[in-house]
Amino acid sequence: VDASEGSGFVHIAPGCGAEDHELGKGLGLPEVCPIDESGRFLEGYGSLTGLTASEAADVVFGGLREQGKLFSTMEYAHSYPVCWRCRTEVLFRLVSEWYIRTDGIRPRLLEAAQTVRWEPAFIGKRMADWLNNMGDWNISRKRYYGLPLPFYPCEGCGTLTVVGSKVELSELSGGASEGVPELHRPWIDEVAIKCPKCGAKVRRVPEVGDVWLDAGIVPFSTLGYFSDREDWELNFPAEWVIEMQEQVRLWFYSLLFMSVAICGKAPYEKVQTNNWVLSETGAKFSKTGFMIQFEEAAERMGADAVRYLFAGASMASDVRFGFSLGDDVRRRLLGFWNIYTFLMTYAEIDGPGPGIADPSPAGAGGNLTDLWLRSRTASFVSAAAKGYEGYNPPEVIREFEQFVDDVSNWYVRVNRRRFWKESLDDDKMCAYKALYGAVKSMVKVMAPIMPFMAERIWQDMVLAYEGGSEASSVHLTEFPAAGPCDSAALEKTEKVRQVIALAHRIRNERSIKVRQPLSTLYLGEGYRSLTPYMRYVRDELNVKEVAFLPDFTSLSRESVALNFQVAGRKLKGDLGKVKTIFDGLTQAEREAIAMGGDPVSLPGYDVAIDKDCFSVLTVDKEDVSKAEGGALVALCTAVTPELKAEGLYREILRNCQLLRKESGFEVSDRVLLSFATDSPELTGVLDRYAADIAKETLSRICTGMVHVAERTLDLDGGSLTVRIGRDPG
Repeated sequence: VDASEGSGFVHIAPGCGAEDHELGKGLGLPEVCPIDESGRFLEGYGSLTGLTASEAADVVFGGLREQGKLFSTMEYAHSYPVCWRCRTEVLFRLVSEWYIRTDGIRPRLLEAAQTVRWEPAFIGKRMADWLNNMGDWNISRKRYYGLPLPFYPCEGCGTLTVVGSKVELSELSGGASEGVPELHRPWIDEVAIKCPKCGAKVRRVPEVGDVWLDAGIVPFSTLGYFSDREDWELNFPAEWVIEMQEQVRLWFYSLLFMSVAICGKAPYEKVQTNNWVLSETGAKFSKTGFMIQFEEAAERMGADAVRYLFAGASMASDVRFGFSLGDDVRRRLLGFWNIYTFLMTYAEIDGPGPGIADPSPAGAGGNLTDLWLRSRTASFVSAAAKGYEGYNPPEVIREFEQFVDDVSNWYVRVNRRRFWKESLDDDKMCAYKALYGAVKSMVKVMAPIMPFMAERIWQDMVLAYEGGSEASSVHLTEFPAAGPCDSAALEKTEKVRQVIALAHRIRNERSIKVRQPLSTLYLGEGYRSLTPYMRYVRDELNVKEVAFLPDFTSLSRESVALNFQVAGRKLKGDLGKVKTIFDGLTQAEREAIAMGGDPVSLPGYDVAIDKDCFSVLTVDKEDVSKAEGGALVALCTAVTPELKAEGLYREILRNCQLLRKESGFEVSDRVLLSFATDSPELTGVLDRYAADIAKETLSRICTGMVHVAERTLDLDGGSLTVRIGRDPG
């Protein structure tokens, strides 16, 4: 009803709706509830008696029409509650229920709530708001099955007996409860007790209890509060409880209520909440609408991906869930799996034995990346432990993903050749030990979040090299110790990676591939402390040498440009002519203007020009590119014929390796390679680098072989066909 439609009148039914009931109480209206539990009108309502609420509508309309009181009827679409199980429309009716009065316990609840650490912090305020505004607790439900309320009211003397235990029930019922299969309806309803005051036979009330009575009493009913108080106290209060935010007024509340009522304090030390779980599009899941069943999610995504997705979600916002997000998680986990696969692939070839699991850094030699990896592993373990201890799994996952990225895109990248070496020397063994230790630590740290992948790696890697029964499990091990951490090594490596990132950005801006060698990387003197790391810098950036400079002035030169604002004012109509002449000057002629005096003479223009018509600029020299932002990092981008030839070799080598992999050859397989090209330049490159290609690809280069696959390359120097076959020798 509103001002724009309808009759302007609305009926009030104080017995059939919460708002109507409250309004009726305020106006002193009688509380009439005309329908029974099945939704049919009770006796005494004339022609409506026995009808359901939906059947009664036409009867009511007909009666109003006969009385001349019907204004209009129409179909009107509006929201209405429906049972999600049977789709029957829900009716509101006034009933008599059992309540726990809350005013007396409210101050104690508020005091106990203040001792709890709530995360996010606003959840604590929400709980306080709920406690300050809560009404009496309605604890009864009119349902067929559930926790039976142990209330036995005597109709004779009015005594209400609340039975507190099985023993008491047996005593009061004269042993009648001993044969009950379980203390639920309908069996418990058959057990009558003897009224302790008048001796009359008394039966239980038909109502069952609110489910939150069950949930709230669990820390006491199931953990031995009534049977072994000392043991119970070892596990109370709970250190950490987590559920969605809606549980503030449900589970968290019922736990708090019961605990304060029984022992006077909060049942938990820390409460953490998450928000709603929504679909990938932000829509809500629904039992009657869109829903992803757990079995389907576990089958398509994998249990680890589901756990990882939830563990990584922010507690302060809604959780998005769906198969596309699951695929993203699987891709992220694949980064870790690839590190493990890389390690095991070469370990299976070399057979490093139990020594790979030696945790001591002894024998690590002077390899700076091994020292870095041990320190980085220690910092990861320490940060992850802090995240777990703070009940912050998203932080653990952030640390894990950063560590995986560091190991994959730094340690494995710069140490690939150590693993590729044919001989298992001390240096290669040190690399195995460092990477094995990192993977093992990651597995132990992440086992609570991704238990199945962690266990698979533990069984196939750790037990393979360290022995032990197949029953041994990563989940039975201790959390790893952090170990020593060289913070200086971490800081220097981070600076090295920043230099590499800046130089790569310069390459990208100049469209120069990393496989194309360059002559020189220029660094400011401030980077000289990184000298021991320059071998990795040269390899990653594919440069021949690194030069340290006190400043970058030697990499710049002066040039000039027309200052159009000044020149336009002074030259007026001749500005276009002067611009044409200036654009045709050589670089040397422009530099002469910058270094010369005032005024300036231009060839083909008879009048001397004031020098302020030109702007003197400082620009990079030809074939030099600097990093932006003031960082003293620059590259010489000139490509000599020798450098171009090496770049072509690297491009050919990369394609040979890809052809090996696509043809199904194992890492240790030896192959045959042949090349065909009409390009003299590419022929020269192949002649010059034949031995290197053969070594890097485990191949013999020959002609006239039986090949299993081929690839044609369009290179800068021409076209080249590569063929590959199995080496029978």
